[in-house]
Amino acid sequence: MNRFNVYIFTITCLLFSCSQKQETDESSQSKSSTQESVALEDAVNFSITRQGKVTHIEVKQPYQGASTPARYLLVPKEESVPEHSEETVVVRTPVSRVVCTATVHLPSLEMLGVQNTLKGFPSTKFISSEALTQRVESGEIKELGMDSKINMETLTEVDPEVVFGYTMNGNSQDLEQISRLGIPVVLQAAYLEETPLGRAEWIKFIGEFFNKADLAQKKYSEIKQQYLAVKEQVKGLSDKPTAFTGVVYNDVWYMSGGNSWAARFFDEAGIDYLWKEDKSTGSLSLAFEAVYDKAAEADLWVGAGQYKSLAELTQANPRYSEFEAFKNNEVYAYIKRINKNGGNDYFETGAARPDLILSDLVKIAHPELLPEYETFFYKKLN
Repeated sequence: MNRFNVYIFTITCLLFSCSQKQETDESSQSKSSTQESVALEDAVNFSITRQGKVTHIEVKQPYQGASTPARYLLVPKEESVPEHSEETVVVRTPVSRVVCTATVHLPSLEMLGVQNTLKGFPSTKFISSEALTQRVESGEIKELGMDSKINMETLTEVDPEVVFGYTMNGNSQDLEQISRLGIPVVLQAAYLEETPLGRAEWIKFIGEFFNKADLAQKKYSEIKQQYLAVKEQVKGLSDKPTAFTGVVYNDVWYMSGGNSWAARFFDEAGIDYLWKEDKSTGSLSLAFEAVYDKAAEADLWVGAGQYKSLAELTQANPRYSEFEAFKNNEVYAYIKRINKNGGNDYFETGAARPDLILSDLVKIAHPELLPEYETFFYKKLN
C-alpha cells in the first residue's frame, strides 16, 4: 500500500469512527430524551411521564374551572435541573420534609410509610390518624394555624421541601405567599376525579415525590381489587332499597347531586338513590319540603351529617322524625371514627379507601352479602 493509499485509508477510518461516534452520541441523546408515560388505570386528572431520571407530572385541572394545567418537574437531588418553563415547579426528590394542608393528603403518607416526613399541618386537631396525632403531641408535627391563615414564620422554621396544597378556585393568598418564599407548592386535585377509584389512584401521584412508585402501585392494586370484589357482590341485584342523604343547614337541605361521589357509591352498592336522575356533580340546595315530598317513604337515610343519635336529629329539626327511614331506625351517619378532638376519619381515610366506604354501604343495604363485615365509617343511629 503506497503512501497515498495509506493516507486515504486513515482518513476513511477516522471519518467512519467519527460517524459511528456521532451516531452513538445521537442515539444516546435520543434515548435519554425519550419520554415514557406511566399508565394510569382510573385517574384522569393527572399524568406521569419519565424522561431519564427526571419525572414530569401534569395536573390537568388543578382546581375547578382552571384554564391551564399545573406542571411539576421532579429531579433527583444528585442530578442537575434540566431546562424547563417558568411556570413549572421544580421539586428535588426524594423529599424528606413536607407540609400537607388537607387531611385527605395524609393517608397516602401512611400507606407509603413516609408519615415521618410530615413536619407541619394547619389545624392539627382535625387529624384523625392515631400515629400522626402522637407526633403532633410530641411536637414533631408543628401546628401551622388555620389553612386560610397559615403562620408563615412557623412554616419557614419547619423548612419543608414541598407543600402539598389544594385550592377550590385558584385563589389562595397563603399558597401564593409560600411560593414567593421559594418553597415548592404542589396542588393535589384528587377531588376533581370522576370516580372513587380515580381519586384513590392519587397515591401514585404522592408516591413519585418519595421515590415510592412501586409501593404506590402495589397499594392501589390492593385497594382496587377489594373495591371490585365488593362491587361484584351486588352485581345483578334487582331488589335495591331507596335512599337519600344529607341534612338541613341554615334552612337549606344539602343533597348530593346525581353525578356526585355519594350517588356513584350508592349505585355501585346496589342502592336506588332517589336523586340519581340529577346531573349535578356537587351538592343540591333544596327546601325541606322538596326533600320530604320525594323521600318520605325512602328505605334508607344514609349520611345524616355527624349527628350521633335520633334524639340529636329531632332536637335539630323535629320534622326529621316524619321520614319512614327515621321511624324504622334506618338512619346512618359517618361518625364511627371521630377522635377526641373532633377529627373525622371519614374525611381522611375515606378518600384513599373507597373500598371501605363501598363495603359499608353494601353492609347497610344488603347485610346478607357481607355477614361477617362490620362497618368502618358508618353507624346506625338509635
